[in-house]
Amino acid sequence: MRRVVITGMGVIASTGKDVESFFSALLSGRSGIARISQFDPSALTVQIAAEIPAYTPTDYFPAKRLEMLDRFSQFALIAAREAMQSSGLEVREEERTHFGVVVGSGMGGAQTLDQGYLNLYAKQATRLHPFTIPKVMHNAGASQICMEYSAQGPSLATSTACSSAGHAIGQAFHLIKFGMADMMLAGGADAPITYGMLRSWESVRVLATGNGDPRRACRPFSADREGMVMGEGSAILLLEELEHARRRGATIYAEVSGYGLTADASHITQPSVDGPVRAIRMALNEGGVNPEEVDYINAHGT
Repeated sequence: MRRVVITGMGVIASTGKDVESFFSALLSGRSGIARISQFDPSALTVQIAAEIPAYTPTDYFPAKRLEMLDRFSQFALIAAREAMQSSGLEVREEERTHFGVVVGSGMGGAQTLDQGYLNLYAKQATRLHPFTIPKVMHNAGASQICMEYSAQGPSLATSTACSSAGHAIGQAFHLIKFGMADMMLAGGADAPITYGMLRSWESVRVLATGNGDPRRACRPFSADREGMVMGEGSAILLLEELEHARRRGATIYAEVSGYGLTADASHITQPSVDGPVRAIRMALNEGGVNPEEVDYINAHGT
């Protein structure tokens, strides 16, 4: 079987608009949670989120192109650009059919959808933006990246709630491992901070209010935890077949050796113990890794 490595990274998030600033914030423990600024949240119980601060779309895209891009697709493209730049990859024409993209998104074009409903129901619009459908669809981020880089290989969108980006990376890993691609941009993007989305999440009663200090609102492993905090942004990796990366002298950041995915098939929101256990064992078995060799765990602490 072919080995798969990571040769490029890109990110845009509330704590940094590139990998260097994002990682610096992680090391210093700096939070990116604050009062919502994209709209007036005064009517909401939950008025905080992890927004990308001082984000101006025209700094990254010409106005004409923004007509085709929901906010989540913008973030996907920005992160993909950094991943490509950091990788130093120049895709030859004959390689384009083996260069693909998988981008996960839990909510897709939430801002376009929210604005469309506002226009339709509140403002009594009889016609919506002509690009509403291609902006809303969950595969919009992947499609836009494919077009920007002429990636003509496998193109997929994954939408599995909070697992969407993880599944995207895993699927990209397998596509390379089993010979369907040599290079894949993979990761996730979301921009769900809208009035409608926040109202919906409020109804589930799982969001932290952050009363007192929004920076401490997200503390999932604390005894006094409040709940989740909505965020936006994107992270994209470039995955590459090992020998392909070596031939071009690429910097190799890591190797992906195993991947596991399962379904609990039980409660709609409450995770089981058995499901994650089976997924972890699948990943360890595929990677040929013993549990005692693992020295870091990135936990999803809802």
